[in-house]
Amino acid sequence: MKQEREVFNELKGKVEAAQVSAKKGQDREQGDTRNHGKKRSLKSQLFWMMGLWLGGVISLYLFVKLVKVIMSLVGLYASP
Repeated sequence: MKQEREVFNELKGKVEAAQVSAKKGQDREQGDTRNHGKKRSLKSQLFWMMGLWLGGVISLYLFVKLVKVIMSLVGLYASP
């Protein structure tokens, strides 16, 4: 009985130590990305914003074209 308790306490200590070291590793990883994130320049942000906007416009245009083609194949849209 006493041996079982000693083994249990030993294993419990190892598990707690592993959890603490894992938590420290997570904190270190989060700290690196959170505190040392690279600040983007205004020019870079504007280029990204314009690129995403233009990509959205083009994808909507192509989606409308695709819907028109499908509707004309089905017979629901009469192309001029």
